[in-house]
Amino acid sequence: MSAADLTERSVTTRGVPADALVANSVSGALWTAVSRLTGFAQTLTVGAILGATYLGNTYQSVNSLPNIVYYQLLSGSLFAAILVPPLVHRIDAGDAPGGQRLARGFLGALLVFAVALALVLLVAGPLIMRALTIDIAEPAAAAASRRVGLVLLAIFVPQILLYTVAGTGAAVMNAHGRFALAAGAQTVENIGMIVTLVLAGLIFGTVNGIRSVPPAEILLLGVGTTTAVALHAGCQWFGARTSGIVLVPSRGWRDAAVREILARIPPTLAYTGLAAAQVLAVLVVADRVQGGLVAFQFGLNFFYLPAAVVTWPIARAALPQLERAEDYLGMRDELFRATGLAAFVTIPAAVAYLVLAMPLALGVTFGSLATQTGVSLVAVSIASIAPAVIGDGAFILATYACYARKDARTPLRSMLLRTGITLGCLAAAWALGLPVLPTLGLSLSIGSLAGATHLWRAVLRGAKVAGPDPGVSRLRQSLVRTGLASLAMAGPAALVAAVLGHTLHGQVGEAFAVVAAAAVGAATYLGVQRAAGGEELSALSDVVLRRRVP
Repeated sequence: MSAADLTERSVTTRGVPADALVANSVSGALWTAVSRLTGFAQTLTVGAILGATYLGNTYQSVNSLPNIVYYQLLSGSLFAAILVPPLVHRIDAGDAPGGQRLARGFLGALLVFAVALALVLLVAGPLIMRALTIDIAEPAAAAASRRVGLVLLAIFVPQILLYTVAGTGAAVMNAHGRFALAAGAQTVENIGMIVTLVLAGLIFGTVNGIRSVPPAEILLLGVGTTTAVALHAGCQWFGARTSGIVLVPSRGWRDAAVREILARIPPTLAYTGLAAAQVLAVLVVADRVQGGLVAFQFGLNFFYLPAAVVTWPIARAALPQLERAEDYLGMRDELFRATGLAAFVTIPAAVAYLVLAMPLALGVTFGSLATQTGVSLVAVSIASIAPAVIGDGAFILATYACYARKDARTPLRSMLLRTGITLGCLAAAWALGLPVLPTLGLSLSIGSLAGATHLWRAVLRGAKVAGPDPGVSRLRQSLVRTGLASLAMAGPAALVAAVLGHTLHGQVGEAFAVVAAAAVGAATYLGVQRAAGGEELSALSDVVLRRRVP
């Protein structure tokens, strides 16, 4: 294909407007941010109602188990991405019955696994609770924690099935180009949990001890929390129904199309398992430094934020269009557009983490961590992990491009390389006696950048273009423009943070310094992008200001 042919490619993909990616990404990102904020409010409510008690510990740890099973053992958000491409194919072909059979069969097959895992969790409950309470010194408190935990576990286990329904419903909506409800339904769950906790506080009082907690309070916490998850699943189910697919599970293992999808789940499970093992290894090493584990978790929270609010919504919005691309080059161009849009946020975020690491650390540390040593550990963690934000974003988008091509093995190979390099860097640094926390962040950064490079090379290994490639040139220009604008904002942001940091004191003053530095940096960044004619800024402005509605 010639460069001229590429230049004349339509700005739509099978009738999908060119700015649909931006609009859907913005919608998904906004509702994801709302879900994150309400999730944070839910965590604060746990602290306010249950307090720093064994009851609070037991509730939080047991309630996290269904999430761990769903996101790690059932691949969580990634398994739904496997369902989207074949659903899109049937939707575009006008095969509504085929799409319904596929979604129902997929849900039925996944629910079988979910039930099996739920039973395993119940049987292993006593061992799990013994492991969770092994560090409780008081025998009576440990016994009470195990007793309460087992009751809560029995009530929480159905959440695994509910999350499976929710994930399938979200995939159905994404395949139909609907992203707001799919991203925002988690908000309903968070609000339901907050209401449950507040009711428990009003009825039974706050900060009850684990040995004196009334059985009725345990029942309220358990049933209320699982009901909140059921409301979340119900929203996703309703969204799928209004999209034209009624999610009633069927015997999907008898359907060849469903079996083809299920065959891609094992490498997806290995992919998520390696990602979890990588983080677990890093946390184990961080625990060698006094306060290091707590400090590095702050760094990880900053690392995950751009992916959760920006990269994942863009990847989900891009997936249907990647599937709709008529050929390899069309898919590649869609990937380029999604990458430029994600880089518009992730690159300046990484630069901001680097230059504002200390002000950010001062703004988020408090209590016993707000010492010179504690703040320094948090700042080092944030700065060293900053490059990983860029690598992880590129890795996620390339992974979704592979899923659009029904390829789950290439991302697994790249994840193996990514994990191997990260662990290899950790081992080398350990042997050389290098400082622990900078080594952890840099190891994750090197691994993510190397893994992203490997995966992108695999994705781009396709049709060759005769002469200059406009798609590659456009992406390169976008990344260079974003990189230069990010560097331009670094100086003003750092200057404002330094001046206000010396002028203002206390937690409020330090937080204000960070906000002011971020505002000045953002204004500088957007000004440079506008002066350079940034396509991403123009597209985002059009969608946000509602000048064009796809």
